[in-house]
Amino acid sequence: MRSFKDECAIEQSGVVIATNIAETSITIDDVIYVIDCGKHKENRYNPQKKLSSMVEDWISQANAMQRRGRAGRVKPGICFCLYTRHRFENLMRPYQVPEMLRMPLVELCLQIKLLSLGYIKPFLLEALEPPKVEAMDSAISLLYEVFKVPYIFKVGALEGDEELTPLGHHLAKLPVDVLIGKVTAITVKTDSSSAGVEWNGLVLFTEYLALVGVTEPFARPIREICYFVATPILLVQDKALATLSCCHRQPPEFHSKCFMMLYGAIFGCLSPILSVAAFLSYKSPFVYPKDERQNVERAKLTLLNDKLDGPSNTNDIDRQSDHLLMMAAYKRWERILTEKGSKAAQRFCNSFFLSTSVMFMIREMRIQFGTLLADIGLITLPKAYQKHGKKIGSLDNWLSDASQPFNIYAHHSTVIKAILCAGLYPNVAAGEQGIVAAALSSLKQSSSSANSGRTVWFDGRREVQIHPSSINSNSKGFQYPFLVFLEKVETNKVFLRDTSVISPYSILLFGGSINVLHQTGQVTIDGWLKLTAPAQVAVLFKELRLALHSILKELIRKPESATGLNNEIIKSIITLLLEEGSMPQ
Repeated sequence: MRSFKDECAIEQSGVVIATNIAETSITIDDVIYVIDCGKHKENRYNPQKKLSSMVEDWISQANAMQRRGRAGRVKPGICFCLYTRHRFENLMRPYQVPEMLRMPLVELCLQIKLLSLGYIKPFLLEALEPPKVEAMDSAISLLYEVFKVPYIFKVGALEGDEELTPLGHHLAKLPVDVLIGKVTAITVKTDSSSAGVEWNGLVLFTEYLALVGVTEPFARPIREICYFVATPILLVQDKALATLSCCHRQPPEFHSKCFMMLYGAIFGCLSPILSVAAFLSYKSPFVYPKDERQNVERAKLTLLNDKLDGPSNTNDIDRQSDHLLMMAAYKRWERILTEKGSKAAQRFCNSFFLSTSVMFMIREMRIQFGTLLADIGLITLPKAYQKHGKKIGSLDNWLSDASQPFNIYAHHSTVIKAILCAGLYPNVAAGEQGIVAAALSSLKQSSSSANSGRTVWFDGRREVQIHPSSINSNSKGFQYPFLVFLEKVETNKVFLRDTSVISPYSILLFGGSINVLHQTGQVTIDGWLKLTAPAQVAVLFKELRLALHSILKELIRKPESATGLNNEIIKSIITLLLEEGSMPQ
């Protein structure tokens, strides 16, 4: 607001247009008049659909009083309300709906167990405004299966009668840390009765926030890094006051970056996966100045059309991926910063509508992720970097070094996209060509799209749209009828954010349960996705998948002794992916 004050002389009048952030976070002394529309947009979470939606709703009386208070900070002012007194007095809620009632409860439930506050549902029912039972049940069920590799093993933060697993106990021992975006590695020793084996599990928790006992201001503006939910203070049987806070993210984010980084290291494309994981943990680097959207889209296409450095697929034609766009943007920025300095990097950001502050944050997060992987033994840092005497930029350059064994295939987008599928599945959507006929018929009955020549996407339950901010939103033709996405957001439609078109081989390797239809020569995944492949090929992929999961289990047991790219199974999978990428479409 300093620039606003500087530009307005005493004789001039200025107009400030603000969202509801101006209710409490911004104060301008010279404001005399306030016009209150009486509405705001609020994030709501549906535990049945596991879907977040941005809903426009009337504000509460408390919100209205805060907006009124923005007028006349140093002299008398007037607030014009675009709603009636009757609505204010009789229809508006006294206070805004607590976020505990409209956001995911997974992290909150975990904290209840970590604090030994008893069973989750009885405890939450003691709140002044307890959440719905179905929301609590959904969160508890997720805690029982926090980290899962399909068909092989699973471990949760809870087991049995809501008892903490060793994973939960390790979480309880985490130090209070105000640095948000940190990835924490936890080694867990668990008895798996179903498999009859004992194994050491590695679980990566992304963006873990110190939830209890945080009294000092945060080191970074928290709204820039993640949504922060501060639930009301709860009075528990007149015994104690417990302030519970939680950092909420959508279910796939709880473990998706774990899979991506593990597989990125195994399949030799770690550097791009570190970049993607960092962007997904933070936010998109692109900014949209007023009336510049078309120029931003052209800048995105320019970045995507640039060839990746080094050898790559000979027929790597259409990447159609927001995640590869993020990777390409960071790679170019990093090279310019290293070779030409910060001023040249700033000019690059200005030319391509990128935020410099976001890019520097991504670099810091890549270092955190890479250091974590080194701590658990997946990669080995040179001794010079282990002494913490090197600059951040030098370590980031080492992580980007194409000569390192963990970056051998960092220039092959087909391999990178397969790893994205491993991390983001089951967040997958399909076009009509990739859906089983029976499922497609049911989905079309609820579809409202006319035949416009564009691909219509479905997520297995409903028709969905690609978000306008995605590089794929204006595409008319797609390389394959499958894409993965980060999250679904519902406004007037259900939109998919951060999408990447993926290949059939990626789904066969990293998708859900495979059912081979020998007579028709088709393969179904999770009962609704359809691929055409000979029965022998489908059976081969089932065997490769089992072998890959065995490798992952061994990696989790002993990460320091993992063979990675020297393993013949890994080599075979990479060969298949590269051959698929070079096939004419």
